[in-house]
Amino acid sequence: MANKILVAGYSGTGKTMSLRTLNPKETFIICPDEKNPPFQGWRKNYIMADPDTKQFSPKTCNFLKTTDWVKIQSCLKFVSTNRSEIKQIVVDTITYAMIGEFMDKAKMTGLD
Repeated sequence: MANKILVAGYSGTGKTMSLRTLNPKETFIICPDEKNPPFQGWRKNYIMADPDTKQFSPKTCNFLKTTDWVKIQSCLKFVSTNRSEIKQIVVDTITYAMIGEFMDKAKMTGLD
């Protein structure tokens, strides 16, 4: 059973900064705006690339930067079923993923 929580607020009010209070060993962050977190020490606690392969792996990493909905969905599914140590999955600034999808479709042609 999962609890879904939405944190909404104006820009600059500390929504992303509050992530620093979460335990990084129990937290997985998906960041569609592709920015780094605004707090010190995030790099040593949040892993973006597997140390061996130098690429993102949902098995070993806990931080993903992407606006790709397929990657976001597959990562959510993998982490929720295979990473029992992860207690929180945070999708920070999800509007960027929604805007990215809209902008990609705006470039499509076909009924000219």
